[in-house]
Amino acid sequence: MTELASGTTDASGQFSATLDTSSIAPSDLADIGDGTSDAFNAVIEALDPSGNFTANWVIITEGSGYSGTASVNDPAPAGSPAAASAPPLSGKSVVLAHGYRYTPVTPLNSGYGIQVVLNYTTSSETTRQTEVQEGVVAASGGVSVGAYQIEDQSRMITSPDSQSGSYHNWVWADYEYKEYRTCAQNCGGSPPGAWKPYEFTGQAITDNNPNKDKNGQVIGIQGYTQPNFTPGSSNQNWFRLTPSNSGWSRSSGTRESNDVNGSFIFPFASNLGIDSLTTYGSITSVQYNWISSGSCGTGFTRVIWGHDSTPADTGRVQASCIPDSQL
Repeated sequence: MTELASGTTDASGQFSATLDTSSIAPSDLADIGDGTSDAFNAVIEALDPSGNFTANWVIITEGSGYSGTASVNDPAPAGSPAAASAPPLSGKSVVLAHGYRYTPVTPLNSGYGIQVVLNYTTSSETTRQTEVQEGVVAASGGVSVGAYQIEDQSRMITSPDSQSGSYHNWVWADYEYKEYRTCAQNCGGSPPGAWKPYEFTGQAITDNNPNKDKNGQVIGIQGYTQPNFTPGSSNQNWFRLTPSNSGWSRSSGTRESNDVNGSFIFPFASNLGIDSLTTYGSITSVQYNWISSGSCGTGFTRVIWGHDSTPADTGRVQASCIPDSQL
């Protein structure tokens, strides 16, 4: 772990600093949807004179400011000595446990006469993009949902998925998760930690999740219910998919959280329900192709659309056969 800044809070409890990010390798930066690899995981650690410790994980974007608050999440055990000086960094390299979990990528949507292709890949410019909420484990054993964190290791695998015809299901990617220690000293009880996404295992993207939910049932195939079609006041929220614009793709823009009806959990952290983010980016994109087989039928049209938003800005791209009367 590399220290980017350090110091002491002022009388009002405020601390500010300019981070020196020169030590962060370009390969460690992620594209979180803005088309640029400029984001990274960071931890803000603080210790008060009584030995109370806090570690708050955040995502920071180079060239942008960050403002937040930190509260004690690991009180010092009774009888702990007062802190004479700042503690060493807690050491993210200290791994307490690890496990594997299929993580929701996005719902894939297609309609008759349409093929959707999910490109879940890597590139020379961008290797990290997936964001998942952390599971925070306190020294007392209690578990809570923390901030989003970017996958910790670069993707090394390309795992595409394609579907044709009427299709509306969630798709999943298998990830290894690691619990990192988040306390330097005066920890008390069991060492507190945080479960974070470590790396994509390279297993094929699938719509059939073999993991179990909090009730012990196999998650399996989870259908996605499309929202109501919203054409927009000027019909800006949709377009007809035709042979001439076949191959339209989305590779940047708005993100939307995924909990898949509460089925995405950390069984290794008290079955904690968490979210990932659908991120359309340079290495997580969708493409829509016009195909001749399985047309919509008379009175219907192949449509790519967004709910209350344009296809370029929507958090989830929709595709289906829409009645001509609604267009």
